[in-house]
Amino acid sequence: MNQFFNIKRFARLMAYEVKTNYKRYLIAAAVCFAAVFVVTYISIYNYNIGGQLYFYEEYIRSLLICFAGFVAFAGLSFPALASKKNTISYLMLPASAFEKYTAEFILRIISGGILFLLIFWVSANCAAEVKAFIYNLEHHTNFSVNHLSLIKLLKTIFLIKTNNDINPSCYSSSDYWSIVFVKMTCITLIIFAFSVRLFFKRFALVKTTAVGIGIVLGVIWILFNFASDFINKYFLKNDLQSAVFNHYLLIILLVFCVILLLTGYYKLKEKKI
Repeated sequence: MNQFFNIKRFARLMAYEVKTNYKRYLIAAAVCFAAVFVVTYISIYNYNIGGQLYFYEEYIRSLLICFAGFVAFAGLSFPALASKKNTISYLMLPASAFEKYTAEFILRIISGGILFLLIFWVSANCAAEVKAFIYNLEHHTNFSVNHLSLIKLLKTIFLIKTNNDINPSCYSSSDYWSIVFVKMTCITLIIFAFSVRLFFKRFALVKTTAVGIGIVLGVIWILFNFASDFINKYFLKNDLQSAVFNHYLLIILLVFCVILLLTGYYKLKEKKI
């Protein structure tokens, strides 16, 4: 058990990873912040109703940019494996394959997810504030902007709802599970970028992206050419059948994520000096 996982050894490995790659993390954060800021600033427009200024934030575009940055960040995991010299040094670290894999998962997926979410929230609000500031300068007004709430953002991401947030009569079970499916698809993309990267050495992110696009196009082609009639006949006649169909898709994606993580771990484990 000590050879498989040791908490002190794992803590030293985490400290080493942060110390070695902190510049990459800072660059990724800065690029994402700038991209979200620019896209949010361009997407915001304002209108005047009854003498009051309202800002309409098209946050979905900047959120997509932030998500794409997060997927790329996950796809750039295990940077030491990009060159033979660094690979040897990385494999010689006094830590098990499980500890290395877990450390990278925590830093790239868990910590990275929290970091990119905070970057999106701060950057989007900064863009809205700058937009309001410039508007006030140009029009000699003193309007303020309603900021994007972090609590509301978290509720949206984790599907936490209250009676005040959602009208039950307008929110069907099919709609709910469709939203869950979309978010599970996003998680699958992140896990895919993180795990499949281990199959490549040079240009891992580009190759992983190409493989992912190929799989998506293949699945779409199969669905439209072979399975569309079957799905429409047995699964998409009503909301209940659509919900059942989404359940099946969620199970498939969940199993796929587990397989990806296990495959990535064994791919790292089989690497030798």
